[in-house]
Amino acid sequence: MKVLKSNLFTYNSDGPVRFVRIAGLSTETKPTAGLVSGSEFLEVDTGREFVLDAESDTPAWTERVYATAEVTPASP
Repeated sequence: MKVLKSNLFTYNSDGPVRFVRIAGLSTETKPTAGLVSGSEFLEVDTGREFVLDAESDTPAWTERVYATAEVTPASP
């Protein structure tokens, strides 16, 4: 697992809280401690991206979903 980006966001009673962008394998445990919501994890072996929700009672990583739509050309 490699931290690609790390920015200090704030401090709390446990210490610094950071926004991070991490790259790692899908088999690795994604960290939650000391991270702010919106932090990102890229699984390099699957290409899947995850975003951290650290505001919930139990912080969790949620897979990022990109909306796709088919565009039908207008009739003349």
